[in-house]
Amino acid sequence: MATAGMAAAQSRGLTQGLICGIAGLGFAAGVILQNGVLMAGSPLPGAPLDEVARFYSDQGGRVMIATGWIAINAIFLLTFLSVVTARLQESAASAVWGRVAYAAGIALMALFATGASMQAVLVTRISELETNQAVLGMLWAMHSASFAMSMVALGVTLLALSLGALATPVVPGWTAKLGMLGGVLLLSGGAFAFNVIDGGPALFLGFAGFGMWVVWLITASIRMLRTDS
Repeated sequence: MATAGMAAAQSRGLTQGLICGIAGLGFAAGVILQNGVLMAGSPLPGAPLDEVARFYSDQGGRVMIATGWIAINAIFLLTFLSVVTARLQESAASAVWGRVAYAAGIALMALFATGASMQAVLVTRISELETNQAVLGMLWAMHSASFAMSMVALGVTLLALSLGALATPVVPGWTAKLGMLGGVLLLSGGAFAFNVIDGGPALFLGFAGFGMWVVWLITASIRMLRTDS
């Protein structure tokens, strides 16, 4: 049925490259909307608990929209990865990296959903949590640990995509090298989850790697649009 659906889409002019490019840019826009607008001013891992409680109490509406947006982002990301990794399967030298990237991408979405679930609990139960600092602290630490593990999954995804791109150029050479660096930074940051939970410097390694991921994503999406135009 999926094959028939793709064939029908292609007959209407929606090629796989076009679908991939739109999905990739849609995911990038969603990430920017979530992190740059809806979650702007949110406390970082290691923030004081009173700051955490205040944010989730005052900005509950924004947080609920951001957590709900994950459903749209899941469609965008998995569609993007499906097409890119299919392209990597066309070469024996890059096929294994495509499989690794897709598996890591599924794990990444599971971790995103876990983090979003904890944010939903923070919003809906913040009045109770404010009176129980021990439970609030545990929930916030678990949320931060989930964030660290998502850095690991994203690092594997980005590194695998970039290694595959060296053999099958789904992105320009400079982007592949940037993605390799970003993947290493994400893995390095996520590996020190205990440091991330406390708001240590490992967190900022992840932020730098995440920025490189967004550049990689946008560049790959534009390339897909151009090659199928």
